[in-house]
Amino acid sequence: MTTINKAINYIQANGNPTELARLQVITDSLIPTNDEIVQLLNHKQNDDGGWVPFWGKDISSLDATCYKLAQLEQLGLQKHPLIDSAIAFILRKQNESGFFEEDLRIAEICPPWVKPGELEARLYLTANCALWIQHYAPDSDALASAASYLIANRNEAGYLNSYPHTNWMAAGLLYTLGYKDEAEQLMQYIDSIIDELSSDNLAWLANTFILCQMDENYRLQQIISRLKLQQQEDGSWSSDDGEWQRTHTTLEALRAIKFMEADLGTSQMIQSRPQLVLDAGGVIITNLKSAFWSELADSSGVMMEQVVASFMKDIKKPLWTGQIGQDAFWQWLKEQCPNVDIETAQSLFFQHMRTLPTVGYLSEWSQYADLHLLSNHCEEWLLPVLQPYLSFFKSITVSSKVGYCKPNLAIYEYVHSQLDSQCSILFVDDQEKNFMPAQQLGWDTLLADADGQWIDAVTTKIKSIVEVQEL
Repeated sequence: MTTINKAINYIQANGNPTELARLQVITDSLIPTNDEIVQLLNHKQNDDGGWVPFWGKDISSLDATCYKLAQLEQLGLQKHPLIDSAIAFILRKQNESGFFEEDLRIAEICPPWVKPGELEARLYLTANCALWIQHYAPDSDALASAASYLIANRNEAGYLNSYPHTNWMAAGLLYTLGYKDEAEQLMQYIDSIIDELSSDNLAWLANTFILCQMDENYRLQQIISRLKLQQQEDGSWSSDDGEWQRTHTTLEALRAIKFMEADLGTSQMIQSRPQLVLDAGGVIITNLKSAFWSELADSSGVMMEQVVASFMKDIKKPLWTGQIGQDAFWQWLKEQCPNVDIETAQSLFFQHMRTLPTVGYLSEWSQYADLHLLSNHCEEWLLPVLQPYLSFFKSITVSSKVGYCKPNLAIYEYVHSQLDSQCSILFVDDQEKNFMPAQQLGWDTLLADADGQWIDAVTTKIKSIVEVQEL
C-alpha cells in the first residue's frame, strides 16, 4: 500500500468531522457548505471576530484565531464572513511598532509561547498573524510594518531568536512580500536544523511553503523525503503534542505529499521523464585542484605532496561522510601548514571552488528530464556555490548530510529511492570508480571527460528519449 493510501485509511478510521472534511478537500476538492463549516468549528467565534484559546476562558486570542484561519484555509475557504471578521480582529490588535501581542487581560494564563512582553512570543505572533493577513488580505497596510519589525529583529546570523516555526513562517511571509534575501537567510537557518525537526514540524514547514507559493522545489522535496521516512506502520505521523494531534499531523503530511506529487507531475507524460543524476565536482563545479594545495604549501614552506597525501588518508572520508565538520578541516589544515592564515586559506579555497560552464545547461536539461544531484562533498561548502541553480534539481544528496559517500552502495540506494525508477536513469560522474554501484541499480553511466564532450551527449540522450515517447 502506498504512503498516500495508508495515510488516507488512517484518517478515515480516526478522524473527527473536521478532519474528515479536510480529507475530502485534499482527496476530492470537496469544499463543505456554509452550515457545515459553522458546525465544524468547535468553538463559536466571538463577536469581536476572534476565537477563545483552549487554555483561556472568554477573551479572544490571536494565536487561537490564527489556528482557526488555518483550519478554514485547509477546508478550502478563500472568502467567508468568518474569515473577514477574524482578519479584522487581528488587524485591530497590531501595535504601532508593527508587532502583535496577546491581550494583557489574559497575560497571567498565557502559555510561554504567547506570553505578552516576551520577545520570542512577540516574534512568533507577528509572523503568524502577518502570514494570515497576507493570505487573506494581501493589500493590507499592516503587512509593511509587520515585515519591518521582523527584519529589524533578526540576529547577526540573519534569523530570529524565536521558535523554528517562527522563522519559517517569517520566511514565507517575507518571500511573498518580495524580501527574497531576508527570507533566504531565515531558510538557511532552517536548513541547519532540519534534521532535528519532528514529523509535525516538517509537515507544518511544508505547508507553509505551499501556502506562500514559495519556489523552493529542492527544499520541499527534501522535506517530503524526510516526512515519508517518518511515516508509521499504521499510516500516521506522530505529533509532539500527543496522540490527540496525530490525525491532524497526518493530514498536514498528506496534504504536503499530495501537493508535491502533483507539482512534480503524476501524469504518464511527467512520470516518463528521464532521470538525470549529476555529480558536482568535475561536472558542474571545479574539483579541489592541485593549484589550491600548491599555493598553500608554498606559503607555508611544506611539500604539497605531503599535505595532499594527509588529506586523502586522514581527512577526506570523515569530511565527506559528515563525521567531522568544516571547522575540523581548517584546524587540520592549520596543523599541516602552520604559517597559513586561516581566513586567507578560506578565501583561496572559495576562489578555486567555482561553477563550470555546465551550469548554463541545467535550465535546458530540466525541461526534458528530472535533475538530481549526487555529490561527495561538505554541504556547507557546496550549496552556497550552487545556490542560483538549486531550483533546477528535484533532489539534492550531499554525502556529508546522509553519512555515506560514493562508491558506497548505500548513497546510491538513497538517491534511487527519490527517482522514478520506471524511467531511464543516466548518471554522470568524472570518476569511473563511482559507476559500478550505479550500474548494479540499473542506471546508465557517462564519464564527464575534461574536454566537455559529455555535455552534448547528455543533451542528445535526454532529448531523444522524450522525442521517442512523444511519437
